[in-house]
Amino acid sequence: MVKPKIGLEIHQQLDTGKLFCSCPSIISDREPDFIVKRFLRASRSEMGELDKAALHEVLREKEFHYYGYYDTTCLVELDEEPPHDINKEALNIALNVAKLLNAKIVDRVVVMRKIVLDGSNTAGFQRTALVGYDGYITLKGKRIGIPTICLEEDAAKIVKRTPKYDIYNLSRLGIPLIEISTTPDIESGEVCREVAEHIGMILRSMEKVKRGLGTIRQDVNVSIPRGARVEIKGAQDLRLLNKLVDYEIMRQTKLIAIKDRLTKLSFSKPIDLTHLFKNTGCKLVAGVIKQKGNVFGMRVSNSEGLFGLELQPGKRVGTELAEFGRVKVGIGGLFHSDELPKYGITAADIKNIRKELNCKDGDGFVLIADKKETAVKGLEMVKERLKQLSQGVPSEVRKANPDATTSYLRPMPGRARMYPETDLPLIKPEFSQVKKARLLTELAKELEMKYGLSKDLAKLTVKSPKVDSIVKLIKRYDSVKPSFIAETVLKAEKEIRKEYKKEIKLSDDVFEKVFDALNQAKITKENLLTILAHSDTKDVDKLIEEMQAGVSDSELEGVILKAISQNKDASFNALMGIVMAKLRGRVSGSKVAQMLKKHLK
Repeated sequence: MVKPKIGLEIHQQLDTGKLFCSCPSIISDREPDFIVKRFLRASRSEMGELDKAALHEVLREKEFHYYGYYDTTCLVELDEEPPHDINKEALNIALNVAKLLNAKIVDRVVVMRKIVLDGSNTAGFQRTALVGYDGYITLKGKRIGIPTICLEEDAAKIVKRTPKYDIYNLSRLGIPLIEISTTPDIESGEVCREVAEHIGMILRSMEKVKRGLGTIRQDVNVSIPRGARVEIKGAQDLRLLNKLVDYEIMRQTKLIAIKDRLTKLSFSKPIDLTHLFKNTGCKLVAGVIKQKGNVFGMRVSNSEGLFGLELQPGKRVGTELAEFGRVKVGIGGLFHSDELPKYGITAADIKNIRKELNCKDGDGFVLIADKKETAVKGLEMVKERLKQLSQGVPSEVRKANPDATTSYLRPMPGRARMYPETDLPLIKPEFSQVKKARLLTELAKELEMKYGLSKDLAKLTVKSPKVDSIVKLIKRYDSVKPSFIAETVLKAEKEIRKEYKKEIKLSDDVFEKVFDALNQAKITKENLLTILAHSDTKDVDKLIEEMQAGVSDSELEGVILKAISQNKDASFNALMGIVMAKLRGRVSGSKVAQMLKKHLK
């Protein structure tokens, strides 16, 4: 059985305002107020070296378009103004996290520049600072090392990628991130998920930590014996961590198995085969030719059956080649001999292709349909990738896909991408303003023991972005059962969607008003969901007044008799629903049931 080495990098956004300016930490997704266009170039590290990942980006020759917003971006994000002093609130949170992770605190916080040329930073670098080191957590009796805790600025948000330019949203650039790295002491995908959950719990225990999709991201590092360290970026769904790790182990294992075969490959030069496809039934190829593009082919000797080998579920060696070429030079359509005839390319086409490429038994081929320059460069990238794989598993950065497979992203960056930030002073950590946070596990225990929530409900509560609101309501309104408050806040929007067929976002202010009314016995529990469901179209105070008015016995009897006469074959439960909907919670369910039973006898 393969024994992997697995490590995590966890990035958590903070809600303190941006790290090096006074802009708010709010992401805007509306149409931009302005657009800036730039090219980026590589800078050498303090040792005078160029990082290979940075060089990879420069060679792609991409232009970058940045969407800016007057309320969330300023000249700092545009790299037209030096960074302001570090956000002290964000630094204090990072120091607190470092302490909770049993880390040693640095004597001085030194902000560094980390070269990043994929367009996600307008300056061509990301600012980052080491805060704590040599920490650890203990999980199920096993110690997992935490070598570094850093505070850094988040990158701009990708909006769109094209072969020639990428579009980024600047409103995310500069939002503070806490980055936590583990040692490769994790032994399985399942343990990897548990470690991520535990560290996530510690982070969510802090005030001013953002919650919701995209606010916390996990990168996973995986290697196996005879393999290599591969970093998988952007694993947002913890439920996929297990599969991500297992699929990467699968990929590396299969690449090791075919390594010797890959060393025996040889390649022809790219050959123009466009003339063979003048009357093709392949829509993709026909479209390329119509746009004055070409079809180029390359013989790969001794490759028969190789391109169709599965590396991960649904992803083959051919997929690996196509993704590499797409990232490197922006190729469009790539076809290989193991998947043909297909896509409108016939057996007769294959015979002609093999003849033109001088393929012998056991040989395969690769075709690329694109502009001439891109197609030729693309085939060179296919050759380069196969040569890389013949030397073993490449150490590289890959992106996580929604199905837990991965795709090539860029080379693994080296140490040549860091140098000091000369526009900011060294910072001596101050602990006078650092408040020790209470862990969410401790809060869950308190909710269970002191307030009577079930264990499962307490766990759901502390995991919810609404935990602070729930705890506040429980402590304020002591005449309302705490578990009822927690369940209502957690489930109300879902129940309204189901019962009233409408989407609604309930604010803390709305919950406070209804629980205050319930606490004073102005309304009943039966009234509460009705008030919440109509709070988007009517003033909550007025809704509460209406509920207080109640329903007289004669009015209730009239509604029941009308419901019975209009729905003669309806069941008891159906009639209950009709009456309760009509009276919109102004009377208790028990009273309606009692009178309804009387008239159904």
